[in-house]
Amino acid sequence: MYTAIRLDTEISFTEEGLKLTNEVRSLLIRNVTENDYKVISELVAGIDDQKYNSLSQGNKRITELISIINDHHFLYRMKNRSLDSENRTLGYWAAKGLDPYKADRKVTSSNILILGMGGTGSVIFQHLLAAGVKRITIVDSDSVELSNLNRQFIYRKNDVGTPKVMAAERYAREYYGDDLEINNLQKTIRSVEDVEDIIGKESSFDLAAICMDHPTGTITDICQKALLGKKIPCISGGVGIRKGFYGPIICSKPVYKEDFYDRQHGTLYSFGPTNTVIGALMAQEMLEYVAGLDNHATTFNVNFEQYALVAAKK
Repeated sequence: MYTAIRLDTEISFTEEGLKLTNEVRSLLIRNVTENDYKVISELVAGIDDQKYNSLSQGNKRITELISIINDHHFLYRMKNRSLDSENRTLGYWAAKGLDPYKADRKVTSSNILILGMGGTGSVIFQHLLAAGVKRITIVDSDSVELSNLNRQFIYRKNDVGTPKVMAAERYAREYYGDDLEINNLQKTIRSVEDVEDIIGKESSFDLAAICMDHPTGTITDICQKALLGKKIPCISGGVGIRKGFYGPIICSKPVYKEDFYDRQHGTLYSFGPTNTVIGALMAQEMLEYVAGLDNHATTFNVNFEQYALVAAKK
């Protein structure tokens, strides 16, 4: 194992002292010598456990510096001296302060349920697959229509008339191989019982995304009641013409009442970029949750005309 300074951190040595900065925090350690800096700078590339223990035991000042840097969350542990260059997501988890390999294992071993494979569900599906999720259950009652193709990018013209869940599985295996567990269910959801039937005895879902809009106004509540009744965390989102919303990930009971976020009403029209924005933000929230980061625990309203993302008031 190696210990290294987080990948998103800039480290510098000036007259003021040793400075470490990233997007989240900044740390200035004074009274640092040039020799101290040379030793600490080795952490940029990473040092193995033997050298780390030697540094910690042989130099009280270096031990103190490493402890300060670690206490301010600028260090992480990794298997190899450098992260796998073929997996850029590992660097993202490391930059977020997670053990990248542990986070990756959580993501790749997670079991996700997506209810609805339309504009947001299909985008979420793309991001989950790209991040390494291999066990996904997808549910939708519709077949691919020509009007879907302006925002549901996993489908092709040749898929028109094919059940969405079958076309989605084709996409997954074509781009990511057969090392996947895709369970596709062509099913209509109108009641709590319908969702419970989908869940069945499957209690190992780590997270569910609610991406259905029919029946309008009630489908989210139906799905939440069934999922939370089985202790399955879930997230929902919606897209309108001018506004959208997503979140939070709910683990036990709804965090907000209905009037705390802008409910989306049914619309005949939809746009690729706005669906992609909401779907991608939901996917980010989901992946960070299963990787081990804290849930934001809030609903975000998105104003597409003002390019504004606002947390709903409690």
